[in-house]
Amino acid sequence: MSIISVLILIAALVFSILNRGNVSVDLWPLTRSFEIPLFLIAIVPLIVGYSIGRINGWLRSSSYKKKMKHSSKELEELHEKIKELKD
Repeated sequence: MSIISVLILIAALVFSILNRGNVSVDLWPLTRSFEIPLFLIAIVPLIVGYSIGRINGWLRSSSYKKKMKHSSKELEELHEKIKELKD
């Protein structure tokens, strides 16, 4: 866990402690209303956004890792050919 993640976690914890009051959330097309703690309204979207960002980064990096592995294998083959040509 990085230092930035720890600082964000501490800030979220302090925010949660200070904002424990309930608020009413109305879902407009529905007639249903929920009473939930205020900190959930702020922290849940942050967690969802962080998770989506991590998954997106993981998916994007997998293609780069695949290309890097292919390039590494190709470089190794070229080194072997150079070695053969020197002998």
